[in-house]
Amino acid sequence: MKLSWVLPCFPKQKGRILPNLIICRCLTGLCLRSYLKACSRGEPIVSFNSGKPQIDSIWTSRAIMVYHETISSGVIPTIEVFSQVLGCLQFPHDSVLRNRFIENLGINSDASRCSNIFLYLHGFGEYDTRSFSMLEEAASLQVVQRASFKESPIVLDARKLLKHTVEVYILMILKGLRHRLAAGIHVLFLLFVHF
Repeated sequence: MKLSWVLPCFPKQKGRILPNLIICRCLTGLCLRSYLKACSRGEPIVSFNSGKPQIDSIWTSRAIMVYHETISSGVIPTIEVFSQVLGCLQFPHDSVLRNRFIENLGINSDASRCSNIFLYLHGFGEYDTRSFSMLEEAASLQVVQRASFKESPIVLDARKLLKHTVEVYILMILKGLRHRLAAGIHVLFLLFVHF
């Protein structure tokens, strides 16, 4: 596994080899598989140091690094690569971690039984908040379409999107609608196009 990090990590003064789409896809795929394996083994990959939950995994860091190195080299990543990086930003589905989220928020035990507990969390407790900024960046690069709250209804054409991209996209739309509702702005409804 260490060999797969040799190419993108050559020193700049020796003529750094920039990742192309094939290298990027292979490395982000490797990161996602390694990240999921770490989650399944129960390795500690979530940090609460900043006061909010954040993925703290070498595999997530490497996936983001390769993704940004690819963009820096002038190559636009594919939707597959983007979805793999988002997969490395998904919190594990773990009851111990869920209880830690609740404890960290200072919510009493009665509220923790509420099915809407993750509405208190940015990202709804599903994804690291960096996934939203990455979605914005991907939209600016035209990897995915940009969500517009000016149009009614809000349309999400998910036919060409992959699982993690669809999930983060939906969460971002719901987050935006929640902020609009809190500000007293008329909330638009959602229309999902076929998967």
